[in-house]
Amino acid sequence: MMKNGNKNNKEAQFIKHKCDHATYELHLCRPEKKNAINTAMYQELAETILSLEDQPAVKVLIITGSHGNFTSGNDLKDFMTSVNSSTDATPILSFMNALKNFSKPVIAAVEGFAIGIGTTLLLHCDLVYAKQDVIFKLPFVSLGLCPEYASSLLLPAIAGYAKASEWLLLGKAFSAEEALAAGMINRITDNPLALSRETAKEIEQLPPRAVQRTKALLKQAMHAKVDEVMYKEAELFSTALTEKEFITAATRFLKK
Repeated sequence: MMKNGNKNNKEAQFIKHKCDHATYELHLCRPEKKNAINTAMYQELAETILSLEDQPAVKVLIITGSHGNFTSGNDLKDFMTSVNSSTDATPILSFMNALKNFSKPVIAAVEGFAIGIGTTLLLHCDLVYAKQDVIFKLPFVSLGLCPEYASSLLLPAIAGYAKASEWLLLGKAFSAEEALAAGMINRITDNPLALSRETAKEIEQLPPRAVQRTKALLKQAMHAKVDEVMYKEAELFSTALTEKEFITAATRFLKK
């Protein structure tokens, strides 16, 4: 049964929660903004993921969007009103760390727009299923910003330097077929959420300790480097948020 997360938080309507046996689902649900994520949503996502770590009954997490989109990325208006040049624990970094360090399998079901963090968060998921219509895009440079969430490390490692440069420097949109060919997603399907749920049921039947140990082993080689790069990116990203390049680009974008 679908429910809101924190009923006392007016932003809770933007994150829908569903728990079916051992699978927990988080649905980004802000259709009028194509599921753009603001700081309150990041905080709720972080708190939920951290709470699931200590729930043995939950064995799999699915992250998805709603109303035909995954997410259009960060809410720029929210960014501009909550600029902070500090790299201390912010809701965004709290979410990044919670997802990056989550010990249980994470499956992403993606359709429509997957912009900015809508693409970079997929690099920290274990399985990604995408619809044919997905538009991936990393428009950081065009906004006067830099890559985030260790994407400057993970994208070249997954897709190769040439393709990562094209996606990060030029910010060109790319398709599900390109993402699949680059090894960024697992499969293209007509119904990503249905396939995610089928896969989650398979995982639920596996020995949970073996699953978590295998995930940890798969991540261990890059773990320390991911942390290092992620925080370096966050430092540069936070500085850029206070600079004229971002303010000018974001203002122009919001006027469209």
